[in-house]
Amino acid sequence: MSGAFLFGDDTKIKEGDTVKRTKRVASMPVGEAMIGRVINPLGQPIERPRIHQDKTIFSAGTQSAGVIQRQPVKQPLQNRPQSRPTA
Repeated sequence: MSGAFLFGDDTKIKEGDTVKRTKRVASMPVGEAMIGRVINPLGQPIERPRIHQDKTIFSAGTQSAGVIQRQPVKQPLQNRPQSRPTA
C-alpha cells in the first residue's frame, strides 16, 4: 500500500505519471515573521509573500503537548442573554 499527499498545483498531473517522494514529513514555517500573517493551508503567506520568513520549521509529525492538569470546575459559568436596542 502506498499513500501520498499532494501540496500544490495538480493541474498538470494525470493518471500514469511518475511521482517521487521528498523523504520529508509535512511541515510549515513558524516564528516571529509569521505572526499576524495571512497564510494558505500550506503555510505560505498570501499577502506580501516576499517578506523575509523565519527559517524555523515545525514538523506536522511531532507529538503534540499533553493536556494540563487543573482544578475541577466548582461553580458553573453564568451566561445571561443580553438585550440589545433595536433600531
